[in-house]
Amino acid sequence: MKRNLLLAAALVLSVGALASCGDTTSSATSAETSVSTVTSEVVKVNGNATEYGVVHTVNITSVSIEVENDLTTSVKINETFTPSDWALVDADEVAGQTIDTITVTAEDHSGTPTDFTYAKFIEVDGDIYTGTAVAAEDVTNSQIVNYSNSDCEDLFAYISENAEWYFNVAEEGKLSIVADAEGTVFGTPYTLGTVATYGTNFKADVDNTYWPVSDFALLGWKGNVAKIEAALTGLDLSTAPEVAKGETTGTYTFAGVETGATMAFTSTYVALAVAAYATLVA
Repeated sequence: MKRNLLLAAALVLSVGALASCGDTTSSATSAETSVSTVTSEVVKVNGNATEYGVVHTVNITSVSIEVENDLTTSVKINETFTPSDWALVDADEVAGQTIDTITVTAEDHSGTPTDFTYAKFIEVDGDIYTGTAVAAEDVTNSQIVNYSNSDCEDLFAYISENAEWYFNVAEEGKLSIVADAEGTVFGTPYTLGTVATYGTNFKADVDNTYWPVSDFALLGWKGNVAKIEAALTGLDLSTAPEVAKGETTGTYTFAGVETGATMAFTSTYVALAVAAYATLVA
């Protein structure tokens, strides 16, 4: 189900690990130490860096840049999903195996009250979490189900503070739906909701069908991101460019470039690229 279509944009840069919830020392940024060159006594910025953050309140995003002589030569954007998406289930059984579920009624992207059903037990990076419904008046960051365990009272908050860790966990496939609080594995594994719906758990993957091109969305996610990546390439990001939306075109402009992108989160991707650049000059 495409719950993420209704969510408001938000950027949460990782600032350090919370107590418990996982075993990680990841920060928001992954960067290779840049080797600066000196030309006419002017130090040039060179190197690679990646910044991680939260976009659309539920997507963990990475923006990787390569910089040569102060200018970006490559920019790559990718996103993965949190349990808000992949823990959604469409059945209470898999090959006769019962799946404990939680059903919560919330508004979908059109504002229509809709039942969303989640797996009760999930595993992330070897730790088991149990889901509980969140009362409507207590919902924050669009999280209608909270996953927790004895060491972690809010998995999503922990993911938000440790975006790089979670991004790598997802990339390594260390996410699953399990049968109980002991982590019993189903004889027939349950396919993650995102994979079943979109093809893969990463939006930039060739098989991912998240927000595909259509009459309604002429660029789709990949087309929008490609335009943002192109517009961010060749820039000196030591100063953050102002991002503006055209009143008549509905497209975004920054650094004097009309990107052609219509994605509302353009400014968030730009901010992450600027943050990555900053680590190379710190």
